Amino acid sequence: MLNKDLGYGVGAGLTVTKTEDAFITGRNLILNKNWSDVFFINEQKGFAVSPPWEYGSLYKTEDGGINWLIVSGAPAGTEILFLDSMTGFIGGSTIFKTTNGGDSWYAVTGVPGGVGKIFFVNPFVGWATSGRNILKTTDGGENWVVQFTHINDSFTSIFFIDSLNGWATSRYIHQTTDGGLNWIQRTDIQLYFTNDIYFTEIDTGFVTDGFGIDLYKTFDGGLSWLRDTTIETAHYFNYFPNKYHWILNGGVGQLWETTDNGFSWTEISGNIPSGGFGRFQAPKEWIGYAVGAVGLILKYEDTSYVPLELISFDGKIEKDKVFLYWQTVTELNNRGFEIEKSIDKENWFKIGFVEGRGTTTDINYYSYIDSEISSGIQYYRLKQIDYDGSFEFSNIIEVNIDLDIISYHLFQNFPNPFNSSTVIYFQVPGKSLINIFVYDILGNEVAKLVDEVKPAGSYEVNFDASGLSSGVYFYKITSGKFIETRKMLLMK
Repeated sequence: MLNKDLGYGVGAGLTVTKTEDAFITGRNLILNKNWSDVFFINEQKGFAVSPPWEYGSLYKTEDGGINWLIVSGAPAGTEILFLDSMTGFIGGSTIFKTTNGGDSWYAVTGVPGGVGKIFFVNPFVGWATSGRNILKTTDGGENWVVQFTHINDSFTSIFFIDSLNGWATSRYIHQTTDGGLNWIQRTDIQLYFTNDIYFTEIDTGFVTDGFGIDLYKTFDGGLSWLRDTTIETAHYFNYFPNKYHWILNGGVGQLWETTDNGFSWTEISGNIPSGGFGRFQAPKEWIGYAVGAVGLILKYEDTSYVPLELISFDGKIEKDKVFLYWQTVTELNNRGFEIEKSIDKENWFKIGFVEGRGTTTDINYYSYIDSEISSGIQYYRLKQIDYDGSFEFSNIIEVNIDLDIISYHLFQNFPNPFNSSTVIYFQVPGKSLINIFVYDILGNEVAKLVDEVKPAGSYEVNFDASGLSSGVYFYKITSGKFIETRKMLLMK
C-alpha cells in the first residue's frame, strides 16, 4: 500500500491488481484471461472472449489490438462470431446475440444448455451444437429449435457447405443432405472422438480427431476418409477469407498452413509461444489475430501481401466495336480477367480472357475489343481470377449502342494517370467542326489537338505531354453548342 487507499496486489497467473479504495474494489492491470475465442470485424475492431468457468468476460479493441477494454454487461463464452459489423453471437451457457456491434447482448430463445459451436450459412439460417443436441435457426438466430439429439455422444463441431449439406462431429461423423432434418451416422468410418470439421467444396473436407493427433480428408463428401500422414498433430481449423487458405492448430507450439486446399502443408515457425494458442481469425487475407491462455493475444501480419486493386474500368463505342479498358495498381497471384457480357444484368456469358501480370505493384493497363455488338444497352463486368481459382467481380458498366445514330461524346483518356503520352477518344454524330484543346490547372491553353471538320464517327488523338511538367490538366471538346471537359493527370 502506498497510502491508506492506493495499493497493488499480485497473485498467480500474472495477476496484478490495483486498488484506490483500500481493496474494497480493484481492477486487473494485465489481461491475464484464458481466452477461448477471438473475432475481428475488420482490421481495427475485434473481440476476445473467455469462458464462464474462468470468471469469463468479453473484451473489445478498436485500434487493432493495441488497447483492450472490457464490454460491460457482456456474457462470457467459448465461441464468438459476427455475421456483419452489427450482428454477432457468443456461445456460452446459452447463445447470446448483439445487433449493435457488440455494445450490448441478450440471450436468444430455444437453447437447452451450453453451446459449443455456432455456424451460419447465410444471415438467416444457422446451426449450433449444444451437448448431445444440434440446433437450428431460420430467423437470424433469434429463435432456435432442437433438430437432432444423439443418445450417447456430445457434438463438438458443425459445418455446412450450403443450406442442405452439412456435417457434425462427435464420436463419429454425422452427415445431412436435407438441411438437418435427417442425420446419418457414418459408423463405418473408424474415427473416434472427432474434434473439428471443415469443407471447402461439397466433396472435399477435413476432420481432426479428438486426441489432437491426426488429420483426415475426404474427396467424396464424407463417405470415405484418408489420414494425412504429413501432419503430426491437428486440433482446430482457422480460416482466412480465401477458403483455400487456412491454418491448422497442432500440438504444443505447432501450426500448419495450407494455401492449396490441404493438398500440401507448411509448418509455421516464428514468434509462437511454446504453449501455442487456441483460436485464430483473419478479417483480411494479410492480417489475423490469435488468442490463448494467460492473456495471450498475437497479431499476424503479412507485409508481402499485395491485394489486387482495380482503379478504373470503362468502355467506349468505336465505329462498330466496343473498346473496354481498365487499370490496376497492385496485383497478387492474378491469373487474369474473364470479360463477361449481358443484356439484362442477370444472365452473363464469357466473351474473352485477358492474361494478368501475376504479382506486381506497378500500374498495369488492360484492354479488350468486343466486335460482336448490337443496338441497345450492353453490360460488361470483369471476373478477376487468381491462380488458386478464387475470383472477384468488378463493378458493372453499361454501353448504350446505337449503330445508326452516334451522339457527341468525349471519353476519358487512356491511360490515366499517364507518363508523357495518352490517347483521347471522341465521337461526333455528323459532319461538324471539332476543336479539342488542352489546358493547365490555371486555365492556360497548352496544346491544340484537333481543329478541323470531321464527318460522323469515332476518333482518337494522341496527346504528347513530354514537354509539360507533372500535374492536373483538362481537355475540352467544342462543336457548335456542344461543350464537354474532362480531367487527366500527368505523372512523370
